Amino acid sequence: MQKYLMTLLFTLLLSACEMPIEEEALVDNKEGDNTNSTLPVDDFIDFSEDEHHQTIKKRFYWNQANLPIRLTTSHELDPSYRKVINDMARKWEAAAGLDLIKTGKLKKNVEYSKLESYLTENDDFGIYVAFKPVEGISSRSLAVTQVIVKEVSRTKDTINYEIQHGDIVFNKYDFDFSIHHAANTFDFGSVILHELGHLIGLLEHRDTKDSVMYPTITEEEVVNELFKSDMDYIRSLYSGHSRTNKHYSIDESYIPSDGELFRIVIEHKVDGTHTETFTPL
Repeated sequence: MQKYLMTLLFTLLLSACEMPIEEEALVDNKEGDNTNSTLPVDDFIDFSEDEHHQTIKKRFYWNQANLPIRLTTSHELDPSYRKVINDMARKWEAAAGLDLIKTGKLKKNVEYSKLESYLTENDDFGIYVAFKPVEGISSRSLAVTQVIVKEVSRTKDTINYEIQHGDIVFNKYDFDFSIHHAANTFDFGSVILHELGHLIGLLEHRDTKDSVMYPTITEEEVVNELFKSDMDYIRSLYSGHSRTNKHYSIDESYIPSDGELFRIVIEHKVDGTHTETFTPL
């Protein structure tokens, strides 16, 4: 009897020791999931794989009902700079054959200490100038475009996202810009043409210099004309739209999604690197 009681006591003690270990392991796994929710762009825009290792394309675009995008412009950018913004927007529109961007609304510049605040504390789609350090903008980044996207449909090999909101922030704290190629400045037209490309759906950077979406630029470079690859790309995103026909067909094979929202941040850096993050909201 004594032997049986000792065996029973040992078993109960062993069980009591095991329970906290199992609960702690579950907590650790959950925390690990949260810390890995932000991924580099190469893991989510260029491709992703399902359980069968099938490549899945991701397409980003504005819904035709929300076009043209009505952009506000910081009053810190004088009329000559605002004209350049308008000129660069017209180049994307000419390539797409579509009214994509409407500029002209002027707004007092707003500055936030955190990049995400431009989205969460401001309803406008805007082009802003940061004169102070901003958490979320690298000191090597000329400008940052951030958007909120929503998954709207998918097929077996493509996920479609609609862009819901977007902002562009120029890093005036670390860099100077000009429109007349002044010494020690970056060409404003080249940078805004690149950032507008991100804003209208070309979220991934290109690995060839035959594209305005190449991730870096030097002070000496002027890249303010679209390449054929850029024009082909924007047409592929909005091929069903036109200036006269605002409707586009929906593929019957689309699988309804749950409409999850994501925040995407794309940094345009000067050192040959680039950062893109994809964060569920």
